[in-house]
Amino acid sequence: MKRYKLLFLLIFLFSFSIYASPYKSQRTRLLKYASNKHIPKEWGDSLIKYMPQVDLVSADDSFLLSDLNAIVKAKKRVPWANKVPKGIFYRYILPYRVSQEPLNNFRSLYVDTLLAVIKDAGNMDSAILKIDDWVTIHNKYKSTSPWDQSSIVTLKRGYGRCEEMATLLIMALRTVYIPARFVYTPWWPFTNSNHAWVEVWVNGKWKYIGKLKNPNDWVVAATKRTALVAGTVWGKVTKNNEPILNSYRMFTIFNSTPNYEDTKTLSVNVTDENNVPVINAKIYIYVYNYSAFRVVASGKTDSTGHYTIRVGKTDLLLTAAKDTQFAWSHVRKNDNAITLRLGNRNIPDSSFWFYTIPPVEVKNKGRKYTPSDTIYLAQKVYMDKVNPVKSDIDISFPQKDDSIFIDILKSSHGNYKTILDFYNKTDNTKKADLVTILKSIYENKKDLVCLNSNNMRTLLNWYERNKQRISVFDDTIALPYIVSPRVYFENFGTYKDTFSHLFANLISPLGIDSTVKKVVRYVDSAIDTVPDSLKSRFGGLMNPLETHKGKIGRPIEKYILSIGILRSLIVPSRLNYMNNGLEYYKEGKWINLIPHSHVTQKYNHVKIVFHNEADGKILKLRYYYDFTINRVKDNKIVSLDLDVPDSKDTIICDLTPGKYFTIAGWRNLFGTAYIRINNFKIESDTVLDIKAGIPINELKTGNVIVRQFKLPEKAKLKDIEGKVFNSSTLRKGKNLILVLDMHNESSISVLNKIKIENWQGHIFIFTNSEIETVADIVKSKRIKCTIFKMTDKRIQDIFHVKTFPSIIAIERGKTTLWIEGFNPDILNDF
Repeated sequence: MKRYKLLFLLIFLFSFSIYASPYKSQRTRLLKYASNKHIPKEWGDSLIKYMPQVDLVSADDSFLLSDLNAIVKAKKRVPWANKVPKGIFYRYILPYRVSQEPLNNFRSLYVDTLLAVIKDAGNMDSAILKIDDWVTIHNKYKSTSPWDQSSIVTLKRGYGRCEEMATLLIMALRTVYIPARFVYTPWWPFTNSNHAWVEVWVNGKWKYIGKLKNPNDWVVAATKRTALVAGTVWGKVTKNNEPILNSYRMFTIFNSTPNYEDTKTLSVNVTDENNVPVINAKIYIYVYNYSAFRVVASGKTDSTGHYTIRVGKTDLLLTAAKDTQFAWSHVRKNDNAITLRLGNRNIPDSSFWFYTIPPVEVKNKGRKYTPSDTIYLAQKVYMDKVNPVKSDIDISFPQKDDSIFIDILKSSHGNYKTILDFYNKTDNTKKADLVTILKSIYENKKDLVCLNSNNMRTLLNWYERNKQRISVFDDTIALPYIVSPRVYFENFGTYKDTFSHLFANLISPLGIDSTVKKVVRYVDSAIDTVPDSLKSRFGGLMNPLETHKGKIGRPIEKYILSIGILRSLIVPSRLNYMNNGLEYYKEGKWINLIPHSHVTQKYNHVKIVFHNEADGKILKLRYYYDFTINRVKDNKIVSLDLDVPDSKDTIICDLTPGKYFTIAGWRNLFGTAYIRINNFKIESDTVLDIKAGIPINELKTGNVIVRQFKLPEKAKLKDIEGKVFNSSTLRKGKNLILVLDMHNESSISVLNKIKIENWQGHIFIFTNSEIETVADIVKSKRIKCTIFKMTDKRIQDIFHVKTFPSIIAIERGKTTLWIEGFNPDILNDF
C-alpha cells in the first residue's frame, strides 16, 4: 500500500511540475511589475500564487499594476475601507476575476467613474444601491451564448445573461472596495435553467443583493426549491464559516445552500460487492434539467467509504464509481442515508417520477427598493446609444444586399462604429470578403463586440490569400468550420493569419487524412498536457494562440489548438460530440479522430422514432427540451452535444459504436418530472423504436392548473395600439395569457424561452413595463399577439396573480392551464 501511495505522490508532483514550470518566468515578471511602494507586496503574491494558466500566458505586464493601483485609490477614498477584514479583502475585493469571463481591465478603466457615482454615499448600504442603479442603467437581462463575456463587453452590448450581469455588478462593487461574490445554483431541479446572482458583505454578513432591494424577490422563492447553492472563492481555503464542497490548490467551492433553504444532510456509504467500504470512490449528484441528469455537486468517499453533503429536500440522482465499478440510486426527497454497492451495473431501462419541492410563497417583511423612473429613463437613453438604428449607419460602398451587413452592425452594439469605420476604409474590392468573414462571426454575436481593427485586418489578409480554396466548400461548412475564429467556448482570438504561415509545412502531399494526423501529432508532442484535475474555476478556456504560446494546455485546449491549425490550413474541423477529440470533413462526411491513437473512426447512422405509449402515435420530440442521448464517460453521466433537427417524426443523428441511453421527460405544474430511460447499443447503422410519453394513469388532477381563472364581467381592456377589448373576448375560443413584470429577470427569461410560436389560438400579453422589450422579443420570435400595458394594481384587480410571471390558458371560458413563477417549460409539453 505504501508503494502505491508513493507512486501516486510522484505522479501528482510530476503533473504539478508540468503545470508550474513553463510559467516560472511569467510569475517572476508579473511579480516585478506588481511591485510598487504604494502596493503591499502580499497583494501581488496572493494573486499570482493562484493565477490561472490563461492569465499567466495572456496578462499584460502592466495589467496587475494598474488593477492594484485602482484598489489603492478606492481604499483611500471610501470611509468603510478599514472595516473590511483582511480575509474578506483577499477573497472578495482583491481578485481581478469573478468567474470564467475573459481577462479585462474593468477596474482600472472605471474606478474614477464609480467613485464619482458613490461620492455622496455615507455608508456601504447606500453605496451598494447607487452602484446597483449604475449597473441597471448600463445593462439589461437577455439570454446570450454559453461562454462568458467580459464586463466591458457587457457594457458595450448593453445586456447579458445572469452570470454576465452578476460579474459586472460584482466588479463594480469591488472597484469601490465593497466585498462581493458570485453565488449560483448549477441547475434548477424544477425547470430547464440555472441562475447566478450577487451577494454583498454588509455589517459582517453575506446578503443576497436582490433581497436587500426586495425581501420577496423571485430568487428568494426559487432557491427554497433548489438542490444546491454554491460559490467559488479565489485560492485554497481550508476553514470557512460555510460548508466547503471542494477545496483545490487554486480555488475553493463553498456550499451556501443552508443560507437559502431548509436542507438535509445526505449521508452516502459506498461498498464493493463484498460490503467492504470503498475509499476514494467518485460521487456525482445530479438533478433533472434539459432532459438529462446534470451534475450539481461531486466529491469522494473518505477512508471509511463515507461521503456527506448538505442539500435541498428535492429528488436527486446519485452515482458512485471507482475504476470500472459503478452504481446509481434515485434519492427521494425524504432519504437521508444511501448505501451504494459497486459492480458492473448500468442504469437500466426505467420510468419514474422525479419529485421537486412545490412552489413556495414568500412573505418577508421589509422595505422594497424600486429604482426611480429617472434610472429607467437613463437606461433607455443608454440602450439607444449602444443599439444603432439604420439611420446611424453610413455605408460608403453598400453591398447588393446590405441587409445582412446592417444586421451585423446592429448586433455589434457599442462596437458598431469600429466595424463600420474599418469597412469604410477597406478597399472596395475586398469589402464583400470582409462581410463574409463577419457573417462567420455573426452566429456568435458576442464576438462581434470583441473585434478591433487589427483582428479584422489579420482575418481579411488570411481570407484573401485562401478564398479560392475556401470557395470549394458550401457556406454551411466553410463559414462555421473554416472561416469562424471560434471553435468552442474558448477566449476570443484571431490566429489564422499567424498559423497559416507558421504551420504551412504540416500540409501533406498525401492528402487531408495525412495533414490531420501531422497536425495532431505536432500538438501532442509540442504542447504539454495539464490534467483536468488541475484546472482553475477562474478564467475560461485558452484560445489556440494562447495554448500555442504557453506550450501547455488541458486536453480540450489541445483539441481546440489542433482545430485552429487545421482551419488555418483550410481543413474544415470541429470538436466531436463528446468534446474529447476532433472531427474533420472529407468528401461530404465528418470523420472522427480517436484521441491519442490517431485512428479515424466513421459514424453509424442512427434513426430514432418515439411512440406515445398511451395511443401509439409518433411523438415529435425536440433535442434538449424533450429528450437527450447520453452515455457514461469517466464514470459520470454525460449528455451528448448533438445537432438534431427539431419537429421531425424521425430523429436522425450519427454516433460512434458503443452503449448509449435516451432520457425523455415531462414536467407537471410543480416542475416534477416523469422520466423515461431507454438503453441501446450501436454497432452499425441502426433504427430504434422507443416508447415515450406519460401513461394516462400517471397523470393526476392539478398537474397543470393552480386554480380557476375568473374574469371581471365588464372589464374593458385597451392594447398598446389603442384597440379596446371587452373581457368577454378572453372567454371565446382558445387563448393564452402571459402576465409579466418586465423589470423582473424571471419574466424576461420566460418570454425568451417559452415556445408559443405555434400556439393554435390568440395570445395576449399583459405587462406593467418595458413595452419595447416585449415587442422586440415577440418580433424576433415571430409571435402574433396583442400587448397590453397596465399598472400593477390594474393587473392584480383583473388577474389576482400571486407572483410574476403567470401563464394562463383558456379554452371556451374554461381554464386549461395556469402556472405561476419561473417555469417556462411546462407549456412545451402542454
